[in-house]
Amino acid sequence: MEVMRPFQRKMLLRRLSPAGSSVKRDAYFELEQLAEIVPRRLGEILEQIQAGKFDVHLDHRGLGPSVNRLVLAMMASSLFLGSSLMLSQQVPPLIFPENNYFGLEKLSILGLGGCLVSILVGLRLLRAIGKSGHLDRRE
Repeated sequence: MEVMRPFQRKMLLRRLSPAGSSVKRDAYFELEQLAEIVPRRLGEILEQIQAGKFDVHLDHRGLGPSVNRLVLAMMASSLFLGSSLMLSQQVPPLIFPENNYFGLEKLSILGLGGCLVSILVGLRLLRAIGKSGHLDRRE
């Protein structure tokens, strides 16, 4: 108790000070206003819902470039995945004959082309992100 006595006095003075009481009055006033407004507003919202006139409007600003880059990245990754499956399954037309002298395996032309295109698209996407300095471009 002896240790807490100076702190108790400071706390009591802070509670009884005019500045502390005005803050409490402001908080009580705001709570009183909220208690008056909320029931009326909730009633209005419920009436709109029952009448089928309740709409929610969302406006997303600046998401266009980010969404475009995300879609481009998903397309590049799916193209790479499909092309690598074509390469592993050796889907015809094949680039090397069966009896070649270089020891190379048969490669699917479509799979190889798809992998190259997806790598180029991914590199272009990385370059675009690197040039802008952030994921979405501000205009």
